[in-house]
Amino acid sequence: MANTTGGLLVYGVVEDRKTGKAEGMRSVDISDATQRRLRSLAMTRIHPPVLGLEILPLASADGQTDLLVVFVPQSPDAPHVIGQQDHLGIPYRYGSQTTWMRERDLERAYAARFTRRRDEHARLVDMELARDALPHPATG
Repeated sequence: MANTTGGLLVYGVVEDRKTGKAEGMRSVDISDATQRRLRSLAMTRIHPPVLGLEILPLASADGQTDLLVVFVPQSPDAPHVIGQQDHLGIPYRYGSQTTWMRERDLERAYAARFTRRRDEHARLVDMELARDALPHPATG
């Protein structure tokens, strides 16, 4: 999701495999230990790490169903690679499906990252030039 527009992962939602639509809920472990494990997996298996990842436990009012929601922001550092050692892949989320980037997709993703960084740098330079062009109050 960080390789595209970001999104939400909701652990505990049962999905119809054919349609990708939610068909129910089942309670999941929302303990601090589970949340720490998810954060650890994200930090050690996603390269570069996705900054701004948030994990939110949700409990139903009746206490019967616990869900875990993971907010994945759109990342300026995309593309992100997942895996470890020699088993790596670059996932790309499209609706309810996850596909894998091909070489030309990866080329476009890196080009977009470098363009964003170049544009951000140019904006900072423009801001510095504009600031330096402002009249300075008299000192004395």
